[in-house]
Amino acid sequence: MNKKTIIKLIATLAGLAVITAVTMYFNAPGGEETAMGQPLFQDLDINAVTSIKVETPEQTFTLVKNEDGWALAERGNYPADFDKVARFGRKLTALTVGRAFRYDADVLARLSLKLPSTLGSPAEEKGALFTLTDKNDNEVAKILVGKDRTKETPEGYPMPAGQFVRMGDMKDVYLVDRYFEAVDQKPSDWLKKAILKVPSDQVASVTCMEVNEGRQKVIYELSRKNPGQDFSLSSQAPVKKADADKLADALSSLTLEDVRPVGDNEAHQGPFLDFWLFDGTKYRVYKAPVGEGCEVRIEVSHMAPVNADGKDEDNAKAKEVEDLNKKLAPWAFKLSDWRCGTLATSEDSLIEQETEEQ
Repeated sequence: MNKKTIIKLIATLAGLAVITAVTMYFNAPGGEETAMGQPLFQDLDINAVTSIKVETPEQTFTLVKNEDGWALAERGNYPADFDKVARFGRKLTALTVGRAFRYDADVLARLSLKLPSTLGSPAEEKGALFTLTDKNDNEVAKILVGKDRTKETPEGYPMPAGQFVRMGDMKDVYLVDRYFEAVDQKPSDWLKKAILKVPSDQVASVTCMEVNEGRQKVIYELSRKNPGQDFSLSSQAPVKKADADKLADALSSLTLEDVRPVGDNEAHQGPFLDFWLFDGTKYRVYKAPVGEGCEVRIEVSHMAPVNADGKDEDNAKAKEVEDLNKKLAPWAFKLSDWRCGTLATSEDSLIEQETEEQ
């Protein structure tokens, strides 16, 4: 074998060695802790977590734990959806590794696993970063979530079969065994949605009013004497029963789209509705149009029946209403367009129109 052949052979072997090394680098797991089936976060004490910071390409918000549960800092510490936060914690501790591998810039872009703060990259290449800290502001866990992996069901529909993520050290990409969290995160997703649950059969009357030149003007008054009866209008106009029932039902399952604290000395402009219950409780709902939907503010008060004699149950009811008002009055709730439509602010919308005889 001549010298030239030997040199070529050595060069070929060296090239193969480089290719093998690179291949092993990009396919090797990060260590023993990343073995298939192992928990992604070992020894994670989820109960020690007091803050969850969520960063996306569009915004950053923080969930904080307080004495009442969880709240959203960017919404004036309005209560968060406790069940959603609890599910987040359970899913995080249950994540197991399906595969681990090293990455390059193209892999991160394709899997939406670039950090939200990455400059010069489009939003679709970035993930959502969750940073969990304890009461001393020490980092407990960090996870960057990217695209989900899907597989087809027997019926031919795509179904999530895992998700690509990166951990706190950001050294490796992991395919975990289940879908964890959406890349598109919004503060409103984490809010406690339920506002009120007032059964419609408890509603005795609804009066809609507006303030005109400093004086209250009645727009309409809908009432009934007993539960189960149909409503009638004080104007004696024929009532459209379906819409009257829909109005009475407006507070039975009232949920928000978003929320904000009411500013100091913030005055309401526009109509408001007084929902009177048979037990003397009044829900005053201030309504104002906002984008696609409306914003409402709610005040609760109680008027004891005329024959009330100050019994314990009357005092307990008054205290219950006072506590509820303290929870609701400081907030302005954004409602969906559909829910806003149930809060009628014109009498015409409640009147049954006569049809012309053919």
